[in-house]
Amino acid sequence: TIEDALDGALARREFHLEFQPKIGSNGGDVVGAEVLLRWVHPTMGFIPPDMFIQTAEETGYIESISAWVLDATCQQMRTWMDNGVTDIPLAINLSSQQLQSPELIATVTNTLRRHNIPPENLEIEITESMLIDDFEQAYQRLKQLRDIGIKIALDDFGTGYSSLSYLHKLEVDVLKIDRSFVGSLDTPQSKTIVQSIMTLAKTLHLSMVGEGVETVEQAQFLRANGCDEMQGWLFAKSLRAEDFEQWIADSEAMSTAARLAVA
Repeated sequence: TIEDALDGALARREFHLEFQPKIGSNGGDVVGAEVLLRWVHPTMGFIPPDMFIQTAEETGYIESISAWVLDATCQQMRTWMDNGVTDIPLAINLSSQQLQSPELIATVTNTLRRHNIPPENLEIEITESMLIDDFEQAYQRLKQLRDIGIKIALDDFGTGYSSLSYLHKLEVDVLKIDRSFVGSLDTPQSKTIVQSIMTLAKTLHLSMVGEGVETVEQAQFLRANGCDEMQGWLFAKSLRAEDFEQWIADSEAMSTAARLAVA
């Protein structure tokens, strides 16, 4: 059913982007946003990414969808920059097929050039599972992206079996602490794991982002232990472009408790 629905979904404009703000841990400034792909089918309604991404990869639809995400992200960035809304960097998630594609570097370079976007305004997030099939090829692609000036973030860090091995070999700029650890910070074990991850990141001079922050206590713990940025429902859900613009402009968009947690 999903495979059939994917056929023509892009042409019918069933996909849209949402943006979840990243908040600086010291001061609460909006320092970036993660771009999230959303699919609303006319009869099935909202279809979560974990229900269609794998099918899109298996059927080949992911190539055109991913190209659209990159282009739409850069187009939105250009619009916000031209209109004085914001010039924060936006982070997109690569699929494993994209990372292995020989056309990736040319596609990214041409898209940035077409929309006149500085490379440092685009961040690319990868997961450890994407590196398993052909690590050497993935390594070369990521190195080429970093040479262009694009930052690389390792998402869901700490959930795989080989995180330290990959971190040792890869050159990345950002570690994203998985929401499963952040969500269980009320347990001593998770606190110890998160502190260890942050100590490692500091030693390697990497930036840190805490994902899935939902409570003031989680934000305060992350900040106290040196986490650079946070994202999660405590600050804002993912928002469509027009709602994101309003959120940026509204100084009261975050709750008082959320602002105080990172003040």
